[in-house]
Amino acid sequence: MQRREGMKTLKLATISLLALVLACGRREDQGAAATTAAAIETELQRNGIDGIEVTMNGDMAVLSGIVASEPDRMRAEEIARRRPGVANIQNRLAVRQPPVLTSADDDARTAARLESVLAGRGMRGLHVAITNQEVVITGELPRERRDEMRSIVGRELPTGHRIVDRTEETSAAP
Repeated sequence: MQRREGMKTLKLATISLLALVLACGRREDQGAAATTAAAIETELQRNGIDGIEVTMNGDMAVLSGIVASEPDRMRAEEIARRRPGVANIQNRLAVRQPPVLTSADDDARTAARLESVLAGRGMRGLHVAITNQEVVITGELPRERRDEMRSIVGRELPTGHRIVDRTEETSAAP
């Protein structure tokens, strides 16, 4: 009878010890996974790829988040793949969609470009606004440079724009 009790106790002790060893192994695995994930995130940041969350599922690195471009998405996967302890990749990264540009955005860029071209030709201080294919130019400009200004603006614009000269006349530069 005592022998049976002893065997039961030994079996229970063995099972408890096995459970403890397995639990410790899981904690070590979780610690290694967390270390691997953190190392991948650090390497991604060093390469200019931010905002990615990395988790480990066994030997699989799971990449989540939003990146700026498809090349960044692929580069993030390659960086994770090179890390020791990573055998598989699950790439859940999304590529950020570029903003939709409106014609107002195009008009603002064209106006800024025209101002820059005019300033480069010595016509500083002119302001260009474009709305509905109408180009309004304001500022101060010597009378003898107005035709030159209109010619430059006409060459720089796509056809169909109407040029409205609202510049104020100044005396000619010496």
